[in-house]
Amino acid sequence: MSVLVPVLQVCVIWWLLACALQDLRTRTVANGLTLPPFLVSLPLAYGLGGLDRVGLTLLILIFVYLLWREGSMGAADGKIATVLAAIQPGSLVLGLVVLWGLYGLLYLGWRRLGLKGRPCSLPGVVGLYLGCVALHLGAGMGWSQVRMAGPVSWP
Repeated sequence: MSVLVPVLQVCVIWWLLACALQDLRTRTVANGLTLPPFLVSLPLAYGLGGLDRVGLTLLILIFVYLLWREGSMGAADGKIATVLAAIQPGSLVLGLVVLWGLYGLLYLGWRRLGLKGRPCSLPGVVGLYLGCVALHLGAGMGWSQVRMAGPVSWP
């Protein structure tokens, strides 16, 4: 299993790059790219993290389904978020932070220029991809070595 994880992480980065490029070009991501990984996300979650990871993946699945029903998230974004929750929960969280940060900067810039209406939107997959890449770059710089030491003992 330990050899599978780095290979899987590299595959996720390349898969997300393909999704992000298609999303940038066409503002859609084909089901052929998103459906196969989505269908194996629950078995992968169980194999990589047990029932805890399955529970997290199901929670994300329900959350993105509700967002999709409300029209706040695209179907491809939801499938990709579910796959990331199953394989790399940290990259999902960081990807969402990057995505919301980009949206925030875009909105602030839009308002700073005094423009009316809504700013143009960024494809959601691009933010998820950038978060995934940032997580791997950070791991390469030793960020993954930072751990919680437990309770602090005061003298």
